[in-house]
Amino acid sequence: MSETAARLEFGVVARGIARTCREQWRLLLAGGVIVFVPLGFVEALDATLQDRDLDRLDELAFLGVMAVAFGHAAAALLGEVFYSGVVASGVSEARGGGHHTLGGIARSVPYGRLAIVDVAFALIAGVGLLLGVLPGIVFFVWFVLAGPLVKIERRRPVDALRRSRELVRGSFWRVLVLVVPLELGTEALAGLAAAACHALGDSLWTEWAGSALGAIITTPLWAAAIVVLTYELIALRGPGRPDDAPQA
Repeated sequence: MSETAARLEFGVVARGIARTCREQWRLLLAGGVIVFVPLGFVEALDATLQDRDLDRLDELAFLGVMAVAFGHAAAALLGEVFYSGVVASGVSEARGGGHHTLGGIARSVPYGRLAIVDVAFALIAGVGLLLGVLPGIVFFVWFVLAGPLVKIERRRPVDALRRSRELVRGSFWRVLVLVVPLELGTEALAGLAAAACHALGDSLWTEWAGSALGAIITTPLWAAAIVVLTYELIALRGPGRPDDAPQA
């Protein structure tokens, strides 16, 4: 199908998201609990420690706080990488692919490539925001599909970023209308879940509950939407040449 004839349909994407969530909710929920419950605790612990006056800590305590902060960042990256693999496998299965187990997904995820793409995407979006709101939004929309493309088309990080921009080109405004409100909406929903838990008290446990609950509720929806969108744009634009080099 030519690029001019291809048209991204909102209804098709919405039905794909709904089908994935309906048919793969057990996989998405199990993956979310495995990732976001322990990650929520690390995040809550990090937030609690960061609230302390670092100038008044002794050297050993300061190193402990820094270790927790580093562990939080590393765990968040690893968790996001694993969960992106869970969602990509769930969408694939909903679209007629083979059955996937969490163990099989854990062994098949290209952790190195996905981690590099996640960091690169965050840096690119951050640079865009430094240049202004408009460049930040443009960069976000151009490269938002890079992560799923690493898994779906087995691409290296730079190639995945290039391929994402290629797929978005011609459907930029439709992709923007889908992903930007969804990003803002899921962030707001996660904030509401955290606020509801904090209303029960201000403690490590309510911070943990709010962080974990917000992620478990919102991340499957966001991730499923991005993966479904990637599949639909691949179907419209045609498959690219896979990168068959060994995975990082």
